Amino acid sequence: MTFYKTHDPTVRDMAMGKIYVNNQEVECVPSFRYLGVEIDQNLNFKKHEKIVEAKVCGAISKLYTIKRMLPTKIVKTVLSAYVISIVEFVINIWAVRDTGLESIQKKINAFILAYFLPSLSKKRAKSKLNQVDINPFLVKLDLLTVYELRILNLLKFVFKKRHSILFSGFFNNKNRSKRELDRLNVVGHRTALYKQSLKWTATTVWNQYYKYFCVCDDESTFTDFVEICKRQIVFERGKIYI
Repeated sequence: MTFYKTHDPTVRDMAMGKIYVNNQEVECVPSFRYLGVEIDQNLNFKKHEKIVEAKVCGAISKLYTIKRMLPTKIVKTVLSAYVISIVEFVINIWAVRDTGLESIQKKINAFILAYFLPSLSKKRAKSKLNQVDINPFLVKLDLLTVYELRILNLLKFVFKKRHSILFSGFFNNKNRSKRELDRLNVVGHRTALYKQSLKWTATTVWNQYYKYFCVCDDESTFTDFVEICKRQIVFERGKIYI
């Protein structure tokens, strides 16, 4: 596979020579799957987004057939097990485009709307998405949107890896402290591709929410940290959710 920028026709149209290893030709492919993630030549993960969206559609279609038999508490469990688990898998890596997240979230919102407003058909629920405030239903189910899940997973990633030897130098604290959780250095992005990287997004999201969990210290438990982040994310949902 040859990686190139999306708007770089020079590499895209370049004729690549054949590569041989031990007299065996190495096949050149436009994309391949590694550890469950579909990697493409532009690293924009559009193909993986389509795969996730297709899986979510399949899972939600099955839930439509049994939604009338499910109490509210069970709906949250079922959505988390069969839908959210698909979306949340390595979401830090592939969720680099908001448009892809929006498309997936609309399908989840349509099901939630059809569940709480049973008079609406599946088709009418989709058409009513822009007219009905989905936030009260998300609060009732205690669910985060796909966009919010990405934010939460980025914060969890930084919290877990900030002292890891493997990631030493990956995040550089401005004011190194043994007791307090510090802000992180934000390195100026040189390209649009770098701005989509895990390093850039994790650092910027951490600094954006830092003022809310700075009350935590280095000895705070991971559970306490996650609860603080979730409360703040839900509190700010007003104009954030897709």
